Amino acid sequence: MSHPLRKKIVDDIKNWLLSESEVDRCHCCHALGEIKENSTVNDLRKCLLDDDIDVCITAAEALGKIGDSAACDSLLECLRCHPSGEVKTAAVRAFRHIEINQEIQEKLTPVLLDVMVNRPDALEMDEEWDSWWDIQLEAIKVLEILGDSRAIPVLLQLLGSDDYYDIEESILRSLVSFGDVGIEKLLAVYNHFNERLRRRTIRALGHSDNRMAIKSLAHGLRDSLVDIRIEVLETLARYPKKELGSLVILLLRDKNPNIRS
Repeated sequence: MSHPLRKKIVDDIKNWLLSESEVDRCHCCHALGEIKENSTVNDLRKCLLDDDIDVCITAAEALGKIGDSAACDSLLECLRCHPSGEVKTAAVRAFRHIEINQEIQEKLTPVLLDVMVNRPDALEMDEEWDSWWDIQLEAIKVLEILGDSRAIPVLLQLLGSDDYYDIEESILRSLVSFGDVGIEKLLAVYNHFNERLRRRTIRALGHSDNRMAIKSLAHGLRDSLVDIRIEVLETLARYPKKELGSLVILLLRDKNPNIRS
């Protein structure tokens, strides 16, 4: 598309952002995100303050697609202050697609860590799902991308509480994604987990290609519950035998004949 024609189209869309119709404003935000036009970042930032929640969500999604770090302060403010859980979730998700420099990370990380453990005031909650869980899940993914190890103690703090039952698997996968340091911290508390958490830990370790994660499955082979040892066995089946090393010996020594065979 020629530059003059693209500019005219972008200008026309920006004008439609002033429409009284929230449907029109939503479509315009979506279109600007699809064409990834950096010059519209400030226009989309203003849309984060729209009276219509759907416009705010679509604007956040568009800013994520454009990926310009100039949007970070507005998205962060949206996460802090917007009353809607859906808008907060969209704001956090946008950070997954934006290149975060050190300065922005130092602003963002404390807010993400805080929202993971402290439920924002006045968030809506239906009978089956709390929008806070969506915010937490997105925060976990962003911290995972950033590789910020400050998330590790917070993730460990969340484990084991019934309040976080529905996002346990995401928490465990995130801990494993931090590599040796995350796995080491996870294994340090493994023996204090209930059966459900131990089983989920085995699955999280089994989905990692980290060498330490594979070796760490030995913890599951020493578990007192046969079902968990079988879970480990099924997990190990996807690895070549040469990668299992001493784990094969533990399998052959198991008291349960079904595992030995």
